[in-house]
Amino acid sequence: ATNSQDERHKTKPSPRNVETSTGLQDIETEYGLLAENVSNCVFWIQPNGRFRYLASACVKIFGHQREEFISDPKLFSRLIHPEDRDLYLKYLDSLNTDDNEIEFRIRHKDGRLRWISHRCKPLYDQDGIYRGMHGVIRDITTYKHLLQELRDSEERFRVAAENIRDAFIMACGEEGRVVLWNPAASAMFGYSKEEALGQPIHALIAPPRFHQKAAIGMKHFAKTGEGAVIARTLELPAMRRNGEEFPIELSLSATQLNKQWHAAGVIRDITERKQTEDQLRKLAQVVEQSPESIVITNKDAEIEYVNKVFIRNTGYDLEEIIGQNPRFLKSGKTPQQTYKKCWEALVRGDSWKGEFVNKRKDGSEFVEFAIITPIRQPDGNINHYVAVKEDITEKKRIGLELDSYRHHLEELVANRTAELETARKLAEAANQAKSSFLANM
Repeated sequence: ATNSQDERHKTKPSPRNVETSTGLQDIETEYGLLAENVSNCVFWIQPNGRFRYLASACVKIFGHQREEFISDPKLFSRLIHPEDRDLYLKYLDSLNTDDNEIEFRIRHKDGRLRWISHRCKPLYDQDGIYRGMHGVIRDITTYKHLLQELRDSEERFRVAAENIRDAFIMACGEEGRVVLWNPAASAMFGYSKEEALGQPIHALIAPPRFHQKAAIGMKHFAKTGEGAVIARTLELPAMRRNGEEFPIELSLSATQLNKQWHAAGVIRDITERKQTEDQLRKLAQVVEQSPESIVITNKDAEIEYVNKVFIRNTGYDLEEIIGQNPRFLKSGKTPQQTYKKCWEALVRGDSWKGEFVNKRKDGSEFVEFAIITPIRQPDGNINHYVAVKEDITEKKRIGLELDSYRHHLEELVANRTAELETARKLAEAANQAKSSFLANM
């Protein structure tokens, strides 16, 4: 292929930009002076396809000595990657008097693939006679790797931006015009990518009452890269295309591209989170304000939470309670059978209710009626237990008093009944005696 290219060049007319030289020897001398002082491989290929000159830089690029190329004119072609040879041949066929450059892969002597940039042009003497081709070969392997890494990085960024669930938006300029708008942003705010690009960001996502303040802030940011919301994560109100306001979590960062400040924002719709937080807040208020003592333990029966009533009933500080097993309240007066039945029910996954006689921090005893229930995860596994306990000490005392009064009353009734029965019998006996007396008169 090289020889056929050379034959075609032999018949070419003299071009306007003719390489001039007083002689081939002078040209070769000039080539040597220049080529040995540059890191690239300068070459001169004769019309017969053999190298007339090849700079010593070829050793670093190809791993072969220049004598090998000079003695074997087909070595260079063999080193070209098979998939790139046709590209190289087409490149040779397109050569003219202008500089032409091509990039392709070669196989280094050590077996590694390397990328080179190959630039050459036909060489004519002062009489217009074709003297071959001359040019430069550069090792661009590092450049190609860096370029590929950049492309890979851009692709990873594109894939990540298009597939994350959060909206990812980038804006720049004094008006904060959108330059990046991912699919999640379209789904969240209702504007397509085509509709959003080039529009002021605050006009697309912020309620109208914030537009003026946002515009002022964007102008300041465009000049300084600074702002009240930069490098922070904030919860703010946003607005969809249909006018619906909803809460978002906004994380903004500043980056400079082409000497222009860009604001990159990750936006998360936190509507569900806010609803959940509201429900949890209500639940927490119910638990905290409950008149009953509430205890939550993990599956190892280590206390993780108690409400204020528990603290008040037991006399212990919160720091003394968390991490403890509820057994630290034991007074020794609760039957062991009660604890056994309690744990048997809980291990089965059932609720249990019953009474405990416990001891406060000051040593006084109190009685609690407890309902203990396992808490299950979505997969059905038990991970916590919750106990709702009522201090029934006073109720028990009143109950005992009522029992005592009842027993006393029952005794009084029984005694009175016995007295009445005795009186009745005496009355009957008296009546009978009277009747007998009257009968005998």
